Amino acid sequence: MGALAFATDPRHNDVNKSLTLFTDSKSTLDILRRWTRGDFAPRPEDERHWDILQCLLANIRASKAGTTFIWVKAHSGDPCNEMADVYANVGTESDDVRWD
Repeated sequence: MGALAFATDPRHNDVNKSLTLFTDSKSTLDILRRWTRGDFAPRPEDERHWDILQCLLANIRASKAGTTFIWVKAHSGDPCNEMADVYANVGTESDDVRWD
């Protein structure tokens, strides 16, 4: 989820170009889908990763060309997904992770 927030950050990409992101997180996609419809279940204050989701939502709203999310099956041999898992594991071991 943190990688999605980073990837959508306007400081790292052109907000005038559409963005397509791949994720294996069905729960993140489900939350984004519900919240864009106005169905705030789970409530933001109950969401464990609200700080990351808040950045992600703000970044999506800043995009002028749109953001598309595509779900990919985890641990299925997709080389990009496998590399993302490597980076995610490195990130979980780092003390230097910020979302601002």
